Amino acid sequence: MAVVTLRSTKGAPLTNSELDNNFSNINSEVGVVNSNVGVLSNLTTTNKSNIVSAANELKSNISLLESSTANTVSNVATIQANLTNTQSNITLLQSNVSSTQSNVTLLQSNIATLQASVSNVATTNVQVISANTTAVSGQAYILTSSLTLTLPNAPSVGNQVTFANRSNTTTSIVARNGSNIQGLAENLTPVTAASVDNLPYITFPIIPRIF
Repeated sequence: MAVVTLRSTKGAPLTNSELDNNFSNINSEVGVVNSNVGVLSNLTTTNKSNIVSAANELKSNISLLESSTANTVSNVATIQANLTNTQSNITLLQSNVSSTQSNVTLLQSNIATLQASVSNVATTNVQVISANTTAVSGQAYILTSSLTLTLPNAPSVGNQVTFANRSNTTTSIVARNGSNIQGLAENLTPVTAASVDNLPYITFPIIPRIF
């Protein structure tokens, strides 16, 4: 701060020398201020006429930058949320693909089983029997008397035996030969004196079913 001799402080009129010193000190202080402020034309703001206008312009630019930054942060959050949703959709799609693949595999298995069944039906031979007989997979038997038809031992999946009871009796027996019939460890007796039954082997040991 410039050193200035005041009349009120001195208590008497200032001399010419004191006045000159005051002006000199004030002039020096102004020079210091100008030096600290710098050259206005060197400002990078649009307004270079005065410091206040330049400062106001800078404040306005800072406000715009803050607003833009806030929008950017919001956009980043939105992008992250979209990425999360996309990842969830990808996971769901992968799950659906896996389920579809499982269904295709099951369908292929069912088709193979059906083809095997059709093949077995197509190759079925018919035999008329009146005495005890051991059945052979793929054969059809017509029972004309009371007898025992024994199922094959240790059959393979897809094997089947068909028989028709035309003996006019219900005393004929289908012997299980170590396998279950309809899930039971029991021999099978025709329900009526005239019936047709089909025993497809669907697993091992045999679990025949009657149609």
